[in-house]
Amino acid sequence: MRPRIPLSTWVEAFLTDRFGNLTISNEDWREPSQGRSLKDYAKLYRPIRCPFRKEHTLSRQNLDETIATISEDGASRILCQHSSCSFNISKLNGEIRQAQWKAWGERTIETAPPIVTPQQLEATRLRKSQFWRDKAEAMPILQKPVSLDELTASSPATICGMSPAEMMKAHLGLFKPQDLIWTADRPTCTEPKYFRRAETLVNDPPLHSVFTAGSTFRDPKGSRRTENLSEKRFVIFEHDSLPKEQAVALLRHAEGRGMRLALVCDSGNKSVHGWAVAEEGIERWRGFFLASGFCQKTMRATQPARLAGATRRFEDGRPDTIQRLLYLNQKAVPWLN
Repeated sequence: MRPRIPLSTWVEAFLTDRFGNLTISNEDWREPSQGRSLKDYAKLYRPIRCPFRKEHTLSRQNLDETIATISEDGASRILCQHSSCSFNISKLNGEIRQAQWKAWGERTIETAPPIVTPQQLEATRLRKSQFWRDKAEAMPILQKPVSLDELTASSPATICGMSPAEMMKAHLGLFKPQDLIWTADRPTCTEPKYFRRAETLVNDPPLHSVFTAGSTFRDPKGSRRTENLSEKRFVIFEHDSLPKEQAVALLRHAEGRGMRLALVCDSGNKSVHGWAVAEEGIERWRGFFLASGFCQKTMRATQPARLAGATRRFEDGRPDTIQRLLYLNQKAVPWLN
């Protein structure tokens, strides 16, 4: 009898047979580090190149954007941070599951996929149903774009005529004075000097910084990883390919139905960033924006986001731009009132 092969070997063979050589490094399967949220549902993962990368709205590619995973219960699936290929990734994971059952039945592999319970099937059905309802809700809103000037004119706080330093002070002032927050000129900067109290930054705005995050941190000697997370203050919504005016229309629509929209910042390039208070009920709006193709990665608690008032510099010869504050509503932030 032919010996059964490990599930990791089978997953590699399945993907190679289906899409060719997807792996972009010689790295082997590895265990998630303690700081990764991935550790909650995967015991092994391996970076791959997304088979549907042509659908991605961004051209950048790094080793952690798309991964193959194996969970403790024997499930194998593909995860991709790009929302634009989510439908095809979901379909592919269904095919992997069916093929895994077949291979296990034929005694090719040593691990069967987990049995899906009726409750799990119902939960999946409800998620899909809500996805299409959210998509349908957004359709008429997209037909009524809101200009950036109109958004600024409707801002509860007057922001016209603000200097870059004043924009940055207003942005950082959304946090509690003693909140330990991260600001830096590059996402990779995580040394202790990049973690300071909000009141310190408001009094001396770091105009050289370009990024911040929507959450606070515990230890300045820690990092921007999940294990150093203190409080989730804001969820940030961004769409890289949707026109800014349509993204603004969706943000205002959500605000009009209960989402606490505290700030909108122009990224200085193709998108706007909407900062919503992370409170009970925000998951409803997370699902709404995901259904419209907003970036799932930007919604993560520790993900870098553009800091209002900062200067964005390009390496391709394009002129520098200010990451303008477009909308500010301190009254939407519970701890400020």
